[in-house]
Amino acid sequence: MVLATEGEVTMSDSDVPPAPGEPALTIEESRASGVIMLGVAGEIDVATVPALTAHLRRALRLSREAVVLDLSGVRFFGAVGLTALLEARREGDVRGVHVRVTPSRAVRRVLDLFGLGDVVDACSTVQAACGRTSTAAPTAGAPASP
Repeated sequence: MVLATEGEVTMSDSDVPPAPGEPALTIEESRASGVIMLGVAGEIDVATVPALTAHLRRALRLSREAVVLDLSGVRFFGAVGLTALLEARREGDVRGVHVRVTPSRAVRRVLDLFGLGDVVDACSTVQAACGRTSTAAPTAGAPASP
């Protein structure tokens, strides 16, 4: 489903809002051997993207090798989330830190809609994303491996 409001395109796998008291976005961090993984679940929109951006910036500062962004639990992905991914990719390139993403269906649809599926280094599983961290960081605009 595509919703367009004031020039922002968003995608959602579910029209069901979070239950009362349930956070709209959760982010869990784990680390292993220079890789920081951020497990993200919920909705990425104008209200929640500042938290995501703060976590991404911190992870990029602390990681020596890679940041793996597990978005498989994201059920709503606004265009502002795409901006956060692209900024993280740019920052990672500057710092020499790989940024890998495991997208949910909602995230994949937005990437495909904007033609950025090959710009964001997307992997089908977290294990695949973590397993690829020893390769050279792709250059901006270069096709990502499947």
